[in-house]
Amino acid sequence: MNSKLKLFFLILLVFVFIIIVPAFINVFIKNYTVNFILRSLLVFFIIYLVLEIIDLIRKIKEKKV
Repeated sequence: MNSKLKLFFLILLVFVFIIIVPAFINVFIKNYTVNFILRSLLVFFIIYLVLEIIDLIRKIKEKKV
């Protein structure tokens, strides 16, 4: 897959996870403990995706230089 296209999809995925997924967790999960665990896992996954985006941006810059 093209690096810029992959970057676009990763950024889009992060925005979806930040905006939509917490709302779905609140709607469907009524147990506070499970809600907290899922939100914590979501935060770790978003951090991982942001690190992937940073790595991909570095690779794109190295190719252009």
